[in-house]
Amino acid sequence: MCIIKMNKNDARYIRTHKALQDAFEKLIIDSDPGKINVSSITHAANVNRRTFYLHFDTIEDMFDELAEKLANDLSKKIAVISWSDAGDITTLVSKIIGFIEENKPLHKKLICSDDYSKVFKRVSERLAGSSILNQTEVRDPTKRFYYQLRLESTSYSIMNSIRQWLILNEPVSTDDLINCIVELTGL
Repeated sequence: MCIIKMNKNDARYIRTHKALQDAFEKLIIDSDPGKINVSSITHAANVNRRTFYLHFDTIEDMFDELAEKLANDLSKKIAVISWSDAGDITTLVSKIIGFIEENKPLHKKLICSDDYSKVFKRVSERLAGSSILNQTEVRDPTKRFYYQLRLESTSYSIMNSIRQWLILNEPVSTDDLINCIVELTGL
């Protein structure tokens, strides 16, 4: 068996990789999870199966890459926020909702569907470990444990509140949701 090494900086490679990713995202939005397979992705991207395997080993690798991309993109959005006062939780939640709005059909499907819970979990974990929620250094191990627990609880509260809001088709305004989350987190 001949293994072909692809130059990942080559314009053709980049263009094909993006076509595969775009096709995958479109299938997530438009299809049932059980109907997404290598054939459906390659058909939508207009490439052959062999090309798929030059870019990914499995569809799971595509999910991992998508989760990592979304987590990185969200981290960049919230990294600019300082954690100097309680009002920043409002800014944080606003940035997260703004991020979701940038590609709402995809984000809503990933956040609200149990079939894509891995992606949702990865993004939530990234939020818990983000610099915005982790700027205070706590040296005492006991205090550090409680601090970390609070950070993780806060990040999951934020993401789960947004998830419920989306599942219920946004029954309240964005501002009301933000105010509710700020009140619930106690920050």
